[in-house]
Amino acid sequence: MRGTILLLALMSATAAKADDAPGAADFSSNCGRCHRDPAALVQSSGYATGTDAAQKLDAFLQHHKGAGDPAVRAAIVSYLLGLR
Repeated sequence: MRGTILLLALMSATAAKADDAPGAADFSSNCGRCHRDPAALVQSSGYATGTDAAQKLDAFLQHHKGAGDPAVRAAIVSYLLGLR
């Protein structure tokens, strides 16, 4: 029982830390309506791999819904790449 409680506490702390990460609020307000799980999005996206991942993600987001502001795009890209 204590092990289960400890595991749940650790999971909650990890989730809270991810939600507080720079760019998390931008992702939530601009992308979260359609993309509820950012970690799954990163894993399934070909844009988040390779040495040019930031450039690929930024180029994609320039034309994607709701991410026209360069500062917001940069925050979202940084957040997503931090989830890899």
